[in-house]
Amino acid sequence: MTVMQKTARTTEPALETPTSMPPSPFAAGPISVDIVRTHDDFFQALNIRALSFMGEQHSPFHEEFDNEFSATHVLCKVAGEPAGALRIRWFADFAKIERLSVRSEFRTGGMAGARGIADALARYAIEIIRRKGYVKIVGHAQKRLYPFWKKHGYRATGEEVVYADHVYVLMVGHLQPHPEAIRADAHPMVVIRPEGKWDELGPFDNSLDRPATCPHRDRRPRPAAERAAA
Repeated sequence: MTVMQKTARTTEPALETPTSMPPSPFAAGPISVDIVRTHDDFFQALNIRALSFMGEQHSPFHEEFDNEFSATHVLCKVAGEPAGALRIRWFADFAKIERLSVRSEFRTGGMAGARGIADALARYAIEIIRRKGYVKIVGHAQKRLYPFWKKHGYRATGEEVVYADHVYVLMVGHLQPHPEAIRADAHPMVVIRPEGKWDELGPFDNSLDRPATCPHRDRRPRPAAERAAA
């Protein structure tokens, strides 16, 4: 499931005279949000997080990067340029959205202009979570960012925790069940399609018209008695 939307570059008041502002290298164009599927996209998502958390918040590397291979990563691009990322981790009865970050160039006042990147990422992640049958999300938000997550359905539990040099609000959200949530009785082809593309034909769908020839059988050595009788 790839989300595309057309956007025009946001016009904001100039902070300096126009002659002192360098031209933006970032083209106006469509926003796309999708699950990370390639090595390139994976590295782009990690680089965005490194810029935000290590570069701006001065987080140590070993605190920022963990659980990368047990999470679903989501990447947002503007006209093909990586602009924001987050990841989702899955637990028994809830999902957790983590590490949402947007390149400074694509934030309000940035060189590329505000594009609603964070909102697009959050909406996409919640839709994926609902489609997978989850109705509960939890999260930790820096206190200054709680209003953003409240807008997307989270509510503070009243508890706070301090780690990584910040105060975090503990949050929980209760989602409406998705009418087409993928469950154990889903069509067998649906559950083997690529993540997030459950409504599109996948690689194995294209093999349905081939008979069951079991080609691996021909590679097995035949018993000596069978070879002698042949």
